[in-house]
This record gives sequence, C-alpha cells and structure tokens, in this order.
Amino acid sequence: MNIKLEMINKLDYEQMIKLISEVWDFSDYFPNIKAKTAMCKFYLYSSLLGATFGQKAVADGKTVGFLIGKSKKGNKLYYSVPLLMKMLKEFFIIMLHSDFTSKKKLSDMITISRFYTISMQKEQLNTKGNIELFVTGKEFQGLGVGKKLLNAYENYMIENECLIYYVQTDSNCNYGFYEYHNFEKIVSESINLKNKAEIVLYLYLREILK
Repeated sequence: MNIKLEMINKLDYEQMIKLISEVWDFSDYFPNIKAKTAMCKFYLYSSLLGATFGQKAVADGKTVGFLIGKSKKGNKLYYSVPLLMKMLKEFFIIMLHSDFTSKKKLSDMITISRFYTISMQKEQLNTKGNIELFVTGKEFQGLGVGKKLLNAYENYMIENECLIYYVQTDSNCNYGFYEYHNFEKIVSESINLKNKAEIVLYLYLREILK
C-alpha cells in the first residue's frame, strides 16, 4: 500500500471530521446527529488551536490518518481567533441539539480534562511539546500508517530541538500503540463516568533518541 504524508489544510477538515466520528463514537453522549457532528468539529478545532505540526496520511487520494501536535519552539499553523469562533459556533450547536442527559454527560469531558491538567502539574513534567490529536482510520490500523505519522512528528521535534513530549489517551483509544512503541507510562488512573462506565486515563512520556 502506497501511503504518502502531506501537510494538512482547511480542505482536509471534512475528511478529518469523518475519521474522528469513525474512531470515536460519540453516539452514547450525543444521540442527535447534529450534536454528534458538532462535537467532532469542536474536537478538531480545539486540537488545532496552538498546533505547530499537522500532517495527514493519504492512500488513493483519501485521508486515512492524521497527527496534530505542538512544539514549544514551533510556529502556530493557524491564527487562534478564527478557530475560537468556530469552536464557539459548534458549542452552540451542541447545546442546541442536546437533551438534558447529553448535557449532563458533558461533565465527563470536563472531568477528564481536569484530570490531565492536575496530573501534568503533579508530575511537573518538563516537556517540549505534545500530541494533541492522533487518528488512524480503523481499516488502516496495524498497517504502519500511525508509525509513519509518528516518525514525521518526531523528526519535526528533532529539527526544533524538542526531544521530550507527552500524549494523553485513555482505555477507549488505541493506547496499546504507545505501549508497543515504548512510551513511558507516567500516569494510569481509573475513573467512573456519569453513565456508570469505567474508563482508564493514561499519560505517556516520550524521550526521542537521536
């Protein structure tokens, strides 16, 4: 399979949003399709906010994966204000088309975000960047797409002399990818969500060896 990497651009957003919807099923949170789509868009725009790296993996003209990341020494890919405006618009759509139960479940996302913030402060990690959003289409997982994107990001980090970065993930994601590639697990904690489901939150650290 011929996989090539390209820089992401605004024309890629639609395919990227479809990939997010495919990999992370928000249906449990948002049964309404408009709210679910808006959540996927919000997730993408929030990840692009402050991002300095963004590449996509392309097969047969189709985006099959992408990685968005940050480096403390890199230049932002996009201006912040337009992204913030997009996020505000999608948040309004989410609230407009969500029932009481869905709105209540939004607190889970706030809880998870707060957990990572506290964990970063507690561990006092001196990192130079992080992976914001890393997605590989389900039918392309295990075919080297993720590894190719990760190598591109790490080469970028080396060029910027940023050799330590982190990634936040959970048990609903393919966290085994980071285990396989020898990321150091810094934090692992189980929490209960509003729907009584249990989720394990992970914080991984990676030091790039030149």
